[in-house]
Amino acid sequence: MLIGLIGLLSVWFGNGVSIHANICSPTVTPVIMTPTASTTLTAGQPTLVSGDAQAGDVVTISDNSVPYATVTADDSDNFATQVTLTAGDHTLGVTSTDGCGNVTTGAGVTVNVKTPPSPPSSTNSSSAVPATTTPAPQSSTPPTVPSLPLGTNTPPATAKLALTITKPRPEATTTETSVYLEGVTTKPATETISVNGTKVAQSQIAQTSFGFSVPLRVGTNAITVTATSGSEKVTKSLGLTRVAQHTWYATTAGKVVIGGTSLVVVLLIVLIIMVII
Repeated sequence: MLIGLIGLLSVWFGNGVSIHANICSPTVTPVIMTPTASTTLTAGQPTLVSGDAQAGDVVTISDNSVPYATVTADDSDNFATQVTLTAGDHTLGVTSTDGCGNVTTGAGVTVNVKTPPSPPSSTNSSSAVPATTTPAPQSSTPPTVPSLPLGTNTPPATAKLALTITKPRPEATTTETSVYLEGVTTKPATETISVNGTKVAQSQIAQTSFGFSVPLRVGTNAITVTATSGSEKVTKSLGLTRVAQHTWYATTAGKVVIGGTSLVVVLLIVLIIMVII
């Protein structure tokens, strides 16, 4: 038994705590969550495509069966990318490929893309021949101008910038190393993401929705999202707690080793007792 324990400790320290088995887990079918079916989009404007897939899988987004973009699903089984489409009906397809080369196809989403309205053109009336009229005699009394109700000529107020974080749930607890953050704004804006005061991500295109994979450290994580549109700026915060996770790993020799330093202490105590006996 002593020799067996020593051999187990040799496997523990000699192989970097644990040895992962090169086994492909069952692949999760990829799903496009945004945009939803029958959504109407605007031609020429970037559109967020996000959804769920097996962590680590390479996700391919296609436009009418033609591959458009690829992205890797994060540790939280989420993916996100952007597409810019032309006017017409488009079917966005999604497939995922795992580390063993297995390809899984998810359901497609059909969206309608509209051409943005053109600005009204001014009518050239320079060639029109004015009609000949006889000027009316000038009156010495100035015309009476009817008064308008107060506020009749007041231009409509512009909507203020507002920010809403839709995912994840605030004050949640997780064992994941990262979390997928999603949100929307009331007008096109760029977003800056910070964790515990350190900037970790920033959008490059002003739009009304966003999605980022945000890394987490063990303990409390204060996530801050700042949206900027012109001179307007809005900030929202949420707190997430990441706890350490002890994980069972399968080794190539068919043995089982548990992660964490507590097992090392237990084995050393058992070894000392056996030597004393």
